[in-house]
Amino acid sequence: MAIGTTMQDRPWAIGAAIAGFAMLAGYLTLISAEGGHHFFWDIAPWALLMATPASLALVSSQIDDVRSARKLLAVSAFLFLGIGAVSIFSIGMGFIAVAGIAAIGTTKLTAS
Repeated sequence: MAIGTTMQDRPWAIGAAIAGFAMLAGYLTLISAEGGHHFFWDIAPWALLMATPASLALVSSQIDDVRSARKLLAVSAFLFLGIGAVSIFSIGMGFIAVAGIAAIGTTKLTAS
């Protein structure tokens, strides 16, 4: 039998997912506003890399098992932090903030 999380713990994971996808939208807006000719294959790997931790955070908000949800959210926080460090001179601070949201969510997941 799976151990469930309380509903008050899930908003942190959902918030990290929403903020992560918002940062992805901001990145794509920033790239399109720069002008120039951007090829799909130049942007797609970065966009996929940025969507991965946001997707993990979203999945972790829907998992009933606390340990699995906590692991996914911790991996999400780590990936957000790594992306933020790599992109520190453009949109990195936003990703670091999202990593903080995911890290807080990781500590807030408790068994019900």
